[in-house]
Formats: sequence, structure tokens, C-alpha cells
Amino acid sequence: EPAPVPAAPQADWGSPPPPPMGAPPPPAGGPPPPGAGQGFGSPQQQGYGQPPQAYGEPQQAYGQPQYGQPGGAMVGPGQGVTPGLQPQDSTRVWMLSVVTFGIYALIWFHRTNTGLQEWSRGRIEYNAGASLSAMTIGAVLFVPPLVATASYMGRIRTAQQMAGLPPQAGFWGYVLRNYLLFYGIKWAQDQINEIAVRQPQG
Repeated sequence: EPAPVPAAPQADWGSPPPPPMGAPPPPAGGPPPPGAGQGFGSPQQQGYGQPPQAYGEPQQAYGQPQYGQPGGAMVGPGQGVTPGLQPQDSTRVWMLSVVTFGIYALIWFHRTNTGLQEWSRGRIEYNAGASLSAMTIGAVLFVPPLVATASYMGRIRTAQQMAGLPPQAGFWGYVLRNYLLFYGIKWAQDQINEIAVRQPQG
């Protein structure tokens, strides 16, 4: 009588297959998460563990802008623009005065007069009503705008002396240059820019 054939073992679908002969034992604590340590599936990407150390702190990565560097201050402590008087691009001021047929020149005239008064802490006086009236309504009489212009150049000369600069602003230099498409405005603004970066003396 033939010997009975032993029955094949039943597969247990609920348990993993045994490791092959000679394979190292699995690590304690269970297998790592799927895709751990690889690409976008790394623990850092999934929220596990500490963030990468290559980035460091924001202060270390970017730092603080230094004087003279992009993003930093243009001048050191104790220097710079004084309140009330701001440097401007003289070419831009000049071109705006030309394309607006002198309208912007009146705005510039008022702003720089006010800036000189604030810069000098009131020692350079400016009467806005009288000066603007002379430059607009008084133009029909021809003389009032000349008087207002002479006073304006006098304020710039006074400010140059207070800033320790040679007084170069003058009535005729300004008027004659304005016959060349308001070029006197650019000339005056260049001198005001030199005053704006200095403190009044005395």
C-alpha cells in the first residue's frame, strides 16, 4: 500500500513570510515609515525629527545689512539728511518743470523754501503767501517775481553759509540760467542737495 502524501502547510496570509536564511534580523521598534530618508518621503519632509541644519537661523543665513551695502544705510550714524530738507534728483526736477511749463517749478519753489526754513529751525524766514502771490499774480507787473526770486537766492546763500559752504547762489546766475529752459532750477537744486546733507552751524 503506497505511503500517504503529507498535506501542504496552510499559508498564513496575516503574517509576513519568514526571512531568508542568513538575513539580518529586523530592527527593533518596527520598520521605518515608507520612503523614509529618500527624496520627498524623508522624515524631514513628513514632519519627523529636527529640521535640516544647513539652513541655520534666519539671522545667520541673511544677516543684517551693513552701511554702504545694498539694503543698508547709505551713511553712517551722525550723518545724513536733516529734517525738512530732502535731496532730490536735480535732472528730474528740471525736466518736470519743463514738461509742465513751469507749474512744477512753483511747487518746487514752495517746497524748497519750506525745507530751508525747517532746516534752519526758523532762522531762515519764508512767507509762503507773499512769495507765491508774487510768483503768480504779481507776474503781470514783472517786478514782484524778480523780488521773490532775489529773496529765494538770498535764503539759499544764507543756508550755504550756515552749512559751512561757499555762498554760490546768486540772483543773476539763477535768472540767466532759467532762460535756457529753466536750467536755473537744476543749478539751484544741486546746491540745495549739498546743504541737505549737512547740519546748520551756529
